[in-house]
Amino acid sequence: MSTTPWSCALAFLALTSGTAQAMNPDAPMKARPPESGVLGAEGDTPSRSPLTGDLRGRGPSLAEPGSASPFGERSLPTPSALGASGANGVGVPSATPRPVIPDADTMTPLRVEPAAERADSLPTEAEKVPRGACGIADLAGGGHDAGRTQDHGDPDKKPDGTSATRALLAPASPRCAAGYLRWVAGLRDAAPEPAHPAPAYRFEAELHRDLAAQVAEQPGLVTPFVVGTSVRGRPIWGFRVLQPGVAVRQTLLVVANLHALEWVPSEIATDFVTGLAHHPPPGVSTIVVPTMNPDGRARVEMDLRRGDNRFRRGNANNIDLNRDFAELRDGPTPFRWMMPWRYGGTPGPLSQPESRALDALADAGRFDAAVSLHAFGGYLFYPYAGAWERPPDHAALHRMAVTMQGGMGNGAYQPRQLSRFFFAFVGQGMEIDHLYRRYGTRAVLVETTRSGLSPLRPRAWGTHFRWYNPQDPAPDVRDNLGALRALAWSLAFDTP
Repeated sequence: MSTTPWSCALAFLALTSGTAQAMNPDAPMKARPPESGVLGAEGDTPSRSPLTGDLRGRGPSLAEPGSASPFGERSLPTPSALGASGANGVGVPSATPRPVIPDADTMTPLRVEPAAERADSLPTEAEKVPRGACGIADLAGGGHDAGRTQDHGDPDKKPDGTSATRALLAPASPRCAAGYLRWVAGLRDAAPEPAHPAPAYRFEAELHRDLAAQVAEQPGLVTPFVVGTSVRGRPIWGFRVLQPGVAVRQTLLVVANLHALEWVPSEIATDFVTGLAHHPPPGVSTIVVPTMNPDGRARVEMDLRRGDNRFRRGNANNIDLNRDFAELRDGPTPFRWMMPWRYGGTPGPLSQPESRALDALADAGRFDAAVSLHAFGGYLFYPYAGAWERPPDHAALHRMAVTMQGGMGNGAYQPRQLSRFFFAFVGQGMEIDHLYRRYGTRAVLVETTRSGLSPLRPRAWGTHFRWYNPQDPAPDVRDNLGALRALAWSLAFDTP
């Protein structure tokens, strides 16, 4: 979805020119030969974080003085930058040097055998759920539950809108941070070959090193926990930001990267945790999940390192997670037969471990507000997605979206009910309908960015990664951080 005619036209041309490949999400799409430009060419340089002013991927004051990096000034935190021992005696290793390779706009397809790809997409033992990590039940005060879901009872909301059982507010255990920091320390950097074709974006290991810095610097304030596990067994990490000893009035959930190619949302979510860690809104407990689809993201990272141009949307089972939820799943929609590779539905409600993990988190938290970050389009969508009629809380949902719009500055996104965005579009089985109808959580889906396609860069039109991710994400990160901050602080003093 895009808000400008040229980007719609470019996306359509790119799609129709590779329809055969797109119908098989694992099929490489033909790309033009690489230009002379390499990493950092044509403006693909590390941008400064709109939150801290530091170069992206470094976090606030994390780089060693004088440290070198093949990204120019861009560096990763080292054990000494994290205080060597951090909060629990666990350091985070620095990154290995990376050679220069063609950037994401000029990648050439590299055909990979399916068996080899499956092997490469499997997590190492170090990438799986670490021993001793906290889970949902630990934050609910119910004991160790990492990587599993449970029956949380029926904490229906009171008439005043607050939860009858305030879940996920238990004091943080030191082992939550210890388990996470051990896991981050064991991450491989960019195997099989160190490379970074999209230097303005962070790979998963880099995101977690920046998050680990906040966990180590703010023990008890930022609490990492495992929401659930992916198809391949990777942990889905959540981060609770909660001021110890402060009474909680409202709860907020932010999730990102349900779709594999949508990386801007993870950048926004990671920087949002950093901002909350330094300036938490009083009385608001916030949980952020930067990567809901770790398997899909790992496959995209592998594609980028190889210069392999593939369309990736789903998880390891090629299931679209944002059509896998239980509410408003049925009914006719022309997009299912027009674009079955993209909107074909799922085997059944909550058929995937990632969607079940989000459902368990929503059940445990009964959040007052939720935001799901996607790309691209430039809209603030609210329920319903799967039905034309207005939801009972339409006015409140619209007001929540307008609150977020007010934090975005110039070029702010437009609020709209998703099912009324386009006369033929109906989003069935989507997360915002599930959160709202099943758990009473007011939810907004943000289509971040207005695409990364540009008429000035025609060579990128056929590059799937660039459809969703602008060359420089900093302006979009800045605007969406403003929207999230506006919502969080409105919760601190009022309702959204």
